[in-house]
Amino acid sequence: MSKKYFSISFITMIMLSSCTDDLEYVPVISNKTAIGKLIFFDKNLSNPIGQACASCHAPETGFSDPLHRDISEGAVTGTFSNINSPNLAYN
Repeated sequence: MSKKYFSISFITMIMLSSCTDDLEYVPVISNKTAIGKLIFFDKNLSNPIGQACASCHAPETGFSDPLHRDISEGAVTGTFSNINSPNLAYN
């Protein structure tokens, strides 16, 4: 094997061996994003206390009503409005 092909093979092996799936991906978020997340999930900021934005705009349902109702219940149990909790991606 010539030196040229050996060098190319060696460099290729080094490059491929350095690509591992063992590293865990840790997303980097800004301070504004972190503060927004804390506020969005804080149950002490509502009136009455005990309901966060995430209570009606659930992340697991695309930030919409977690029960997929046509009309969402309000902050006071048993009270309803004439609208539902819209998806927060709706701008």
